[in-house]
Parts: sequence; C-alpha cells; structure tokens
Amino acid sequence: MNQTLFAFFITNTDSEFDPLKFTSIIECEEPNNDLSRFRGFIVHKSGEKVALYKENLLLRGCTIRNTEVVSGIVIYAGHETKALLNNSGPRYKRSKLERQMNVDVLWCVLILITMCLFSALGHGIWVWQYDDKRKPVFDAPGHNGKYWSPVQAAVYLFLTMIIIYQVTATY
Repeated sequence: MNQTLFAFFITNTDSEFDPLKFTSIIECEEPNNDLSRFRGFIVHKSGEKVALYKENLLLRGCTIRNTEVVSGIVIYAGHETKALLNNSGPRYKRSKLERQMNVDVLWCVLILITMCLFSALGHGIWVWQYDDKRKPVFDAPGHNGKYWSPVQAAVYLFLTMIIIYQVTATY
C-alpha cells in the first residue's frame, strides 16, 4: 500500500494475530520528525501495558527478508509519517561563486542607491538656494510655467540618476 508509511510489529509467537479481533488501545506520541525515537504502548483489556519503542517500528521503504509472517498495525499514515515530516524538500545547492555573485550584486544595488540619494540631495539643496526670480539657466519650467520645488526636483533627479548610473556602469 503506497500511503502506509509506518507500522510496528506485534511479536506474539504463541497465537495468530487477527486484526478484526484486535480490541486493545494504542497510545503513542504525536507525529514528529525524529526518526531515532518512538514511544508508545498498547493497553490491553486486562490493563496490561506493553511498551513500544523504535525497535518495534518499521519505516516506509524497509524490506523484510527471511521472514515468513509479519503482523502489524499502521500507526501513522499519509502526511503524518516520520519520513514525510523529516523531509524538508530538496536542498538548493549553490556554488561559492554564485553566493559571492549574490553578495556583489547586493553591494552594487546599495552603492547605486547611495549615489543616487547623494546626487538627489545635493541637487535639491542646490535648487533650494535659488528663489523664484532667479533660477539657474539649465532649469526649465514645467508644463504650467512654474518651476519645480526643490523636493520635487530631487525626486525626479533621483529617478533620472538611477537610469544614468546604470547605463554608464555597463560601458
């Protein structure tokens, strides 16, 4: 059965095991991903407790050889099994070069943003020195005939510098 992932053995060689007549209660720990530990017990109607340990556990994919008869009960099935809880998925392997390139790209982005911020801040302060009557020669008025405020000029220059610094960095 594909979904049956865990089972433990009931080793009672004196009698045959009949699943339809099994009336005992199995108490065990909650599903977890620790493959080296399993604790639980079977409580029979007489009150007798039989301990269950990891030696009584059969994990998914195990092969039993040289055994004629095996009796067992499924404890965890589906997504609650130890094998699936222990599986964290495929690990993404990255080379040292790829990790170094990621760090270098991050530094390039931080340097670019810092340069653009300093350029925009300097431009905003420079535009702020001029009043509305005397503007620098290069500063053109907007579509409504008014000049941009120093903050607005700094924001536009920041966006312009991002493009200009990226283009000049590639050549």
